Amino acid sequence: MSVRAHRVIKVRMADCESFNLNRDAKLAAFLSSSENIYDALAPDGTGILGVPVKTLKRAIKRARGLELSQAVADVLKKDVAFAEGRGDDLVDYFLF
Repeated sequence: MSVRAHRVIKVRMADCESFNLNRDAKLAAFLSSSENIYDALAPDGTGILGVPVKTLKRAIKRARGLELSQAVADVLKKDVAFAEGRGDDLVDYFLF
């Protein structure tokens, strides 16, 4: 089986930041333990990451324990609603 690479023409991001791996360290640890996020990112923590909607829903339910601000929890809820509205199982994040 071959793995083909295609040039990306355009990546369009949402207007606001969903989370910050450095600032939201407990969320980053949760995502890493749930999805091994750092395996999908470059060594400097940048790249495109697909997070399952079900994982984001678990994070939202644990917002207090993950020390998420209300603003981050609200944006994650919007991210989940956006994905579900499109019938997607993942939310793609561009980390830079």
